[in-house]
Amino acid sequence: MAFARKTLAHYTPKQDGVARTLTDNARYNRNELLTTWAAGQRIEFVYLPTYSPNLNLIERLWHFMRVKILNSTYYEKHAEFRAASVTFLEDIKQYKKELRSLLTLNFRTVGGTSVHLSQTTQLPV
Repeated sequence: MAFARKTLAHYTPKQDGVARTLTDNARYNRNELLTTWAAGQRIEFVYLPTYSPNLNLIERLWHFMRVKILNSTYYEKHAEFRAASVTFLEDIKQYKKELRSLLTLNFRTVGGTSVHLSQTTQLPV
């Protein structure tokens, strides 16, 4: 709930004054305390469909990172793997062009329909 409160504190109302937060279906995002509290606030949670990591931007970033630092690479020691991970994150700007097309709010569903988050508050299932 602390995150939701911080979101509202820093949110600048646009059209309807409702802050929309894109989130997954984790139990802590759907708990009764949070949903009851949110019902009386100007915040709306837009839940990603179950089993849809392709719609979650952080999952896309983690996949990209795995491809860049793990693909066919063996690290003898954990420290080597950690160093490769930290280096990737520190130098992430070198992948700007690739990430710009990967980390977008334009989603293509299994049926081939393209949906942009601004078009709907209900993501396609």
